[in-house]
Amino acid sequence: MAIIKHVSSKNNRYDDVFVYLKYEHERHVGRGQVWYEPKLNEYGLLQERTDCILFAMDAHGNPIPPENWAAACERTNLRHQKPSSNRRRKNHTYIISLPESDRPNATKEGLLDIAKRLAREYFKGYEVLIAVHFDEAKNPHVHLVINSIRSEERAEAPWMMRNQFGDVLPCEVIAGGMHQDSTGLRQSLNDWLLTECRRRGWSELDNNSVAEQRKNRRFQSKHTFLRNAILSLTPQCRSLEELTQELKTQYGIQLNRRGKTISLLHPQSKKAVRLSTLDLDSQTLFQNMPDFFVNSASPQLQEEEKKYVDWVISRRTRNEKQALALQEQIEALLKAKAKQKTEVYRKEDYRALYKLVSLTTSLSAALATERDKADRLLSAWDIYLDSSRSDKERHSNGRFVAWCGCDPDNSIEHQWLCEQRQNIAVEECMAVELCNQLVAESEQWKHHNELAHLERDIVWLKRREDQLKHQIKYYKKRTNKLWDISYNCEMAAMRRSPLQEGTFFIGGPPPGWESYYKFRGQWTESTLRLRELEQQLASIKQQRRSAQFQKIHHKFQL
Repeated sequence: MAIIKHVSSKNNRYDDVFVYLKYEHERHVGRGQVWYEPKLNEYGLLQERTDCILFAMDAHGNPIPPENWAAACERTNLRHQKPSSNRRRKNHTYIISLPESDRPNATKEGLLDIAKRLAREYFKGYEVLIAVHFDEAKNPHVHLVINSIRSEERAEAPWMMRNQFGDVLPCEVIAGGMHQDSTGLRQSLNDWLLTECRRRGWSELDNNSVAEQRKNRRFQSKHTFLRNAILSLTPQCRSLEELTQELKTQYGIQLNRRGKTISLLHPQSKKAVRLSTLDLDSQTLFQNMPDFFVNSASPQLQEEEKKYVDWVISRRTRNEKQALALQEQIEALLKAKAKQKTEVYRKEDYRALYKLVSLTTSLSAALATERDKADRLLSAWDIYLDSSRSDKERHSNGRFVAWCGCDPDNSIEHQWLCEQRQNIAVEECMAVELCNQLVAESEQWKHHNELAHLERDIVWLKRREDQLKHQIKYYKKRTNKLWDISYNCEMAAMRRSPLQEGTFFIGGPPPGWESYYKFRGQWTESTLRLRELEQQLASIKQQRRSAQFQKIHHKFQL
């Protein structure tokens, strides 16, 4: 099946891309680098590729001369004020190549048609340069080169990158956004290519499933290596520091610890893997260490216990203080920000409210983490106190409780932990209630603001309606008076110099008719102004009725 590859470049000379695609180049390798140089004939001129098709389109999908593609990309960068340095990527190239079984059935026109439809489907808003090559070792392939900056805005698509709320990121749709070669785009391109191969009768192979299988095999081999390494070295080490040193020395594995979370970094990876990903946990890890929990007098164990106990006490104290402080702040805010009927809540009020919402949400998450840790410790403690369990299971859980800094046989400490667990649950419920109260208060503020704005709008519309009525009354009187004056002027002019029907005059009206035309023009202007005021009055009345209806609707909701 056809495959698609991606290559990006930081070269700010867009003309180099056009030259490479149109003219022949020679590949050079040396000093760990690969570069291409153009082939020259005996006259020192560039040689065009013998079997090549070039096609270019602008951001709207309209064809443009391929030699103008570089200038169009530069204009886009200038229009959106993007830097021209070579520190960021300037263009992205997608290469479609065919296997040997499908090459005899491929044609240049067919590959060009595939590239055009692919560009119009996935690269809307970009300047696209397409090159179909048939002259490189009988390996037909297609180059789709796009500018890294989007020239025009485009519609949202399911394969675009999204945030934690499920909304498409603005950089994927706005004009001037950077191109994102995301995993969703790659997978969607492979699916589109698979459908195209089926339609043309070419060989089919799901590239997404192949990539997933390779990724799983790669991760599985690394995870197996990490799991076997740590399980083989844990029984030989008496402390976590010794285990860290042995993993680094023998296997090159880096062990990281943050609180109770332990992660392992493979020597050929950049991202650490937690023990939970390897189907392990810290409890199982420490159980395999000889005499790690038994020798309670060891300085290392005392230090571990002291750190964990201090962490529990500090977390409990901090969360309790934060819960009480938040409750006081919320009560003070709601009491101080109670607005009157005609007042509105400003942006500063909403900022203070949303800040408290963020604090209550973070407090709820911290309390949930603390509750989970307490539940895990209590679960191990209950297993140790359960006499129906096996001695091995009770002994391992008792050692875990001892490692946490508690005496498994001390009922007072167990009762203290149960009370703390209840306090955590109460504080968590309080945090959730406070957050819900703030959200409800925000909705009430919004309804209050809408009602206050509607009240102001209704008052203003009433004043405007009265003004328009007064103006209409004045213009009606003025229009009637101007009509009477123009009629009298017409009668007087007819007696002085009568005009026959169908008479035309050049250079101005005859003597005696100046006043008639003057007042008749004023009457026309006054009539037009009167009609305009009546239309405005009708519109104001409609707006006032709509505002009154919205006011009644909001009051009914409250």
